[in-house]
Amino acid sequence: MADPTPIPITQLPLAGTLTGSEIFPLVQGGVTKQSPISSLLGAPATATFVTMSPDATLVNERTLAAGTNITITDSGPGGAVTIASTGGGGGGAPVDGSYVVMAPVTGLSDERTLTAGAGITIADTGANGTVTVSATAANASFLTLGTSAGLSDERVLTAGLNVTFTDTGPNGTLTVDSSGGGYINIPQNVQSANYTTVLSDQGKHIYHPQTDTVARTFTIPTNASVPYQLGTTITFVNHPSAGVLTIAFADFAFMAGTGIQGNRTLPGAGVATALKVKTQEWVISGPGLV
Repeated sequence: MADPTPIPITQLPLAGTLTGSEIFPLVQGGVTKQSPISSLLGAPATATFVTMSPDATLVNERTLAAGTNITITDSGPGGAVTIASTGGGGGGAPVDGSYVVMAPVTGLSDERTLTAGAGITIADTGANGTVTVSATAANASFLTLGTSAGLSDERVLTAGLNVTFTDTGPNGTLTVDSSGGGYINIPQNVQSANYTTVLSDQGKHIYHPQTDTVARTFTIPTNASVPYQLGTTITFVNHPSAGVLTIAFADFAFMAGTGIQGNRTLPGAGVATALKVKTQEWVISGPGLV
């Protein structure tokens, strides 16, 4: 049988897209062998490659591109591709933000390092954990309004004789007032109408002036209403031209020297002093008192 007529390569039909499974002949070490076409092509052209720029020989590649605040550095074939954040929104937090950090960070330009001052401890549980700031000075000599289990060396402020405290609560004010006590002089409280004494009147004199010619009643209230301390004195002075003054007691009272009980009358030019001798008892005396 005669050899077939050779066909030029240019007359062969065109092949479709290579898949890598095709076979071609080759001579290796003087011996004719076969090999898959993939040994020449490398990865199949239909693979999903990520490339640095579009490639017409690939049909399914993805081109890597830099978005907002991202840079891509390509060192060439056989090298590395480096993706980095340039700061700002979307690409990570800005490097010039005013961060509070646990230790200095070379990549930041405006950070503040958190440190513990006197009487303070800082406990850091690590990444994604918590930072706890606590006071350690539990044994400081605090001045408090009541005992506190969390303190070991506090001093409790209490009101002594003739002193009152008014506390408006946390973040408020603490007001210290005198509730009476001794005076160098005898302060005056002028009254031109019926009047009931108050706690601040102890140690003072209640003056009925000449401009008020109407008869008036000045009353010392019950101990339950105004708890004057034992030994409290209140003096009543009636000007000669003023109206007659009645000194009334809501608790028991008697007149010194006579023992007469009840309210007393103080005419013009009269002066009388009431002295508290028991919780609900007063004694009153003075020139002109009837």
